[in-house]
Order: sequence, then C-alpha cells, then structure tokens
Amino acid sequence: MDADKLERIYRKAVSKGQPEEVQYVSGSTLRRMLAIAGKRLDLTTEGHPIEPDLVYHISAAGIFRVD
Repeated sequence: MDADKLERIYRKAVSKGQPEEVQYVSGSTLRRMLAIAGKRLDLTTEGHPIEPDLVYHISAAGIFRVD
C-alpha cells in the first residue's frame, strides 16, 4: 500500500468519515498513516498505547484497539 493511499484512508476515516465508516489496520500501519499526515499519537482514544503488532479500529469516533 502506498503512502498516498494510507493518507487518504486515514483522512477519510478520521476527518470526514461517516460514523459507520471503519478501517482496521495494524499498529505499525497506523503509525505510518499518522506520520504521513504529519501527526504523532502514542495512545488510542481509550488511552491504550499503540502497539505495532495489534489491530486498531479507526473511525470518525476515534482510534480503538481491537481485543
């Protein structure tokens, strides 16, 4: 997946997405998406640290760890 596509997915899901629009990505992909968007984030919306090998749910409501 190229950097432009990652940025589009992130921006659509977090900035302009509808509540039902969701993306599931690994922590390492999430960090790449954030870096491309010029952002740094160490914790999810619920306060969990972002781990590279875990899966995360990204939506307009926030970023959540999938257990």
